[in-house]
Amino acid sequence: MSEAGKYTNGFNQSVVLPVLMGRMGWRQSTIQKYALLDATNQGSTTGRYFNDFHALCKISNLLDSQEDKDISTDDFNTYLQSLQQSVIMRCLNSVFQEPDYLEQVLLYERNTRVQASVNNAGLFVGYEIDVAKSFDVAVQIDSATLYFDQDITFPLHLFKDGKKTPIWSQVVTVNAFENTVVDFPDLVLNYIGAQTKGSVYYFGYFQADLGSARAIREQVEQWNQTMCMRIGAFTAPQTDTLAFNSSTRYITNLPYGMNLEMSSFRDHTQMIIKKANVFDNAVGLQMVYSVLEQVLYSTRINEKERILKDGLGAMGLMLELRGAIPASDVARTTGLQTKIDAEYARVSKTFYPKQRGQTVNMAGVCSY
Repeated sequence: MSEAGKYTNGFNQSVVLPVLMGRMGWRQSTIQKYALLDATNQGSTTGRYFNDFHALCKISNLLDSQEDKDISTDDFNTYLQSLQQSVIMRCLNSVFQEPDYLEQVLLYERNTRVQASVNNAGLFVGYEIDVAKSFDVAVQIDSATLYFDQDITFPLHLFKDGKKTPIWSQVVTVNAFENTVVDFPDLVLNYIGAQTKGSVYYFGYFQADLGSARAIREQVEQWNQTMCMRIGAFTAPQTDTLAFNSSTRYITNLPYGMNLEMSSFRDHTQMIIKKANVFDNAVGLQMVYSVLEQVLYSTRINEKERILKDGLGAMGLMLELRGAIPASDVARTTGLQTKIDAEYARVSKTFYPKQRGQTVNMAGVCSY
């Protein structure tokens, strides 16, 4: 299961950022006024520094062009961390622009005319979920529709094949004889994750937790097709308080008062982590762009700011950034933005190689 976090543009931001942050740092200035960097901002796990990407990409220019003339040392170091994070996010969002949504499906369509309560037999009941055996696809349990014959509060559990105890649990409350929908905002299942390896998960509940309440089994009109997951309803004997014997599970294809809404999407999180080095040049160039942009649009008025703008000039900065200035008789050149775009294109090829045809099969291979 994925760690709780923020998914955006096909990656988990809260997992990826800590890996990319600190791969490059800033060189400490030899001028006392600008020697403000803490250990975090000086740190570079790759031995590369933002200062080396451009002559104007240095701490003095950032300090003299940022808007707070009275900024403290601590606040300036915090600002540098925030700037690095923003630059990394600009890079990631520029690379990962393709649609990440693949499918959304309700497991089955129900026949409302046929239903019956299910007697409890000391089992763990639910769904076996076999996710696509792919490093760049994730499956999410969006919600569960629960149907029982009494008002009841009980826990749902998610198990991972090879782990004895649940990797996730949540207590839910159900109204008697009413389809009760419970949403799960970040219940993401990965083939390869930081905590889990492998494709098989088990989602469900222990009948022993129901007391006298019973699940209402609906007649399945049709099981809906999925592209990036294979799912089957199953039962297995409970062996301990929070354990069941998966080796003796029985695939029933009969629901036990629970229908799931599932979705799948492109998830590059693990690939970004494993290939973090491919972003270094893009991040360095994007930092240069951000520094020059800040100089160009600075609202500060001071001696350093005047020297920068008078020496290079607004037109010169625009030429450096974009490769052109607003004058029809001035030739274009290779601006920084063009270099950045070329770098983004190079990185994109790592994550979006030429697609090969795939077909739907029963081996858990995604057919996007």
